[in-house]
Amino acid sequence: MAGAESWNERPSLCEVLDRVLHKGVVAAGEVVITLADIELVWIGLNLTVASVDTARQLKLTLAPAPAPVPVPMPMPMPMPGSLRVSVSPSAADSP
Repeated sequence: MAGAESWNERPSLCEVLDRVLHKGVVAAGEVVITLADIELVWIGLNLTVASVDTARQLKLTLAPAPAPVPVPMPMPMPMPGSLRVSVSPSAADSP
């Protein structure tokens, strides 16, 4: 049979990618780092890999991206001696 795969053959990378994109793959997991029963870090993962056509057929929708967290920018501190203000008396100030 032409095109039939035997159990001894390893599929090529192209064949694997074609099958993954055609059928789709979903992976979900989480990682929790704890210290003394206190959760320090929690990372959640939901990964979907599929072609655009497969995603449309399965009516997959993507969750909206979370709003970016504003990061306060530290105010730059002037270097000592770099900011000099000199005030000279004007003619109108003198008696």
